[in-house]
Amino acid sequence: ECHYLRERRDTCPVPCRAHTFCGDCVATAGCGWCSKQGANGEGFCMEGGISGPTHGAACRPGNITLLVPELLDFADRRQQRWHPKWAYESCPPENECKNQHHTCHNQTQSCKDYESGFSCEC
Repeated sequence: ECHYLRERRDTCPVPCRAHTFCGDCVATAGCGWCSKQGANGEGFCMEGGISGPTHGAACRPGNITLLVPELLDFADRRQQRWHPKWAYESCPPENECKNQHHTCHNQTQSCKDYESGFSCEC
């Protein structure tokens, strides 16, 4: 197992479960996104790799297993409606402008959505 090397100015990495947006999740080493297909970015960040979640977690139809107690209730309520898909290297398509997953300044910029990403315009 590889470990994160820190330099003096670095901070410890954020745990996967702390990420609420897919882009932040997949940009973090050892994290992947369990997404609800067609749900415009909704999902969970979990520990995992290219082949899927690790440490007993699961992201497959009929079985979303989260090992984080505070998310278990949330996942259980959605289990029947979800058709999850694992994303590790890139996120599924979403409208970042519509779901507020963008970095545009709401008062001075407008968000324009594209097939793969978004842009902020003055």
